[in-house]
Amino acid sequence: AQSNRYREFPEAAAQVSGWSREELGSMTIRDVCPPEDIPDVIQFVHGESRDGFVRSAPWRHLHKDGSLHWVDVSHSVVRFRGRDAGLALVQDITGRVETEKALRESQARFQPLWESGLMGIVESVLDGRIVAANDAFLRMVGYTREDLLAGRVNWQKMTPPEFAHVDERAIAELRAKGSCGPIEKEFIRADGSRVPF
Repeated sequence: AQSNRYREFPEAAAQVSGWSREELGSMTIRDVCPPEDIPDVIQFVHGESRDGFVRSAPWRHLHKDGSLHWVDVSHSVVRFRGRDAGLALVQDITGRVETEKALRESQARFQPLWESGLMGIVESVLDGRIVAANDAFLRMVGYTREDLLAGRVNWQKMTPPEFAHVDERAIAELRAKGSCGPIEKEFIRADGSRVPF
């Protein structure tokens, strides 16, 4: 713990980093962190109490190939072979961090359009749940914000059966390409009437 040197770890830990177990055995935390992150990482490692309390934080980790990966590190100090040692559980969260960054950038880009009311905009998941919608969309389908917050606004349930195949094609395209082209369909409004989209 004092040297910040890796001592023992499973093969899975080596796979996350790209380094072999033998290489990691001769390295310290300083070898796998970007230089500008080292003070924060060292403070994190040595900052916890000695009562076994586990702390968790995201770190940037230098992969052997030179790329930067994000890892979530849960760290605690334990007694190991008669001395204090750091025990770390590491999970690669690069995909999640990149997805969250892309979502934040997308939200910032579309915020003026979202607020303008020029068109209905929603954020949803593939099982039909609409997790966010602007006022323009809610007016179009006749639901309230309270309905949305209560989980009553669901694009699958609002889709007439004859348009189910349109959704299926769009979902397949989303899964294959990450986006899909425009589609035309109808929604069943809260009052039972239909509105074309």
